Parts: sequence; structure tokens; C-alpha cells
Amino acid sequence: MPSPYPIFASSSVAKRAGLIGVSVLAATLLVAYHLLIADLPSPDALLTRSSPDTTKIYDRHGRLLFEVLDPRAGRRTRVPLD
Repeated sequence: MPSPYPIFASSSVAKRAGLIGVSVLAATLLVAYHLLIADLPSPDALLTRSSPDTTKIYDRHGRLLFEVLDPRAGRRTRVPLD
């Protein structure tokens, strides 16, 4: 029975098509890695990065009166990573 797809009747053409497909997939994955993951900072850099804490205003007895929040960052309180 003849192949319904005459272009793939030869095994060398099928191998070439498969190789091209795998090559395109590998190139796509490399570009995606470069665009999405390669420019992320290391975890050590995140630990040493300084970010401002939330400004807290207390009364003379140590009770919290008000917190000034950065509208772009929100509430920031440092917590240990242990």
C-alpha cells in the first residue's frame, strides 16, 4: 500500500524532517531560557539586597500608631529564612 503522504515515503526524508523538528525545538528552548531565566539574580544576591522596611510610628509607650506603606511595594517586614 502506498504512503498517503508521498513526501515522507523515503526514510531519509523522514529522518531529515525529524532532525529539523528537533533542532527547531532545541533552538526555541534555548531562546526561551535566555529570555526568561538567564537574567534572574542569584539567590545570594537576593539575600544581600537591601530593601526598605515599612516605616512604623510608635507612641511614647511603644504602641504602634501608624504604618507608612510604599504604594508600589506594600508592607515589608524582614523575616529570617531559617
